[in-house]
Amino acid sequence: MLTLVNGALTGERISAIERARELTSSQLRLLAWIELLNIDPFYGDFLNLPDNRREWYVAWLVKHGTPLLPREHDYADFTHLQSLGLIVMDPNYNHFENGFTPPPLNAAYFRFPDLVGDARLTTIIQAIQATADPRNDDGVMLGLFHTTPAGQLIARKALRELSGLTIP
Repeated sequence: MLTLVNGALTGERISAIERARELTSSQLRLLAWIELLNIDPFYGDFLNLPDNRREWYVAWLVKHGTPLLPREHDYADFTHLQSLGLIVMDPNYNHFENGFTPPPLNAAYFRFPDLVGDARLTTIIQAIQATADPRNDDGVMLGLFHTTPAGQLIARKALRELSGLTIP
């Protein structure tokens, strides 16, 4: 792996740039969705959220999820991202293949259940819940995937450009 010398690109960054050249705009959007799901600010502590954080959660999802819409349901995009080494399926979720709640929706489903029917979030929640494989209703969901280091570099740049979300 190359190292950073006087502002030069690292091996990981060069690898990410080379892989990004092979992506369609739909695949970049999908990669951004996967990263957004994995940086949920409420993940792990959603049951202890105070009521005054409800509207902040709505605003966060609307601000950062809306620019990523629309999202097509093309299983081939997942396969391509996996073949490029940009995403991996979390092995801990194999038993959830028939559906589960992606982490960013845990706060909506388990802490603020009224948000599931909130008109401001309808399209975003549908996009997050959408299955990867349009051929059946129980396909692998977005929340099962994680970005690899190269995928994370590309996804975070896409999030910054598409939704203004900057991650340190």
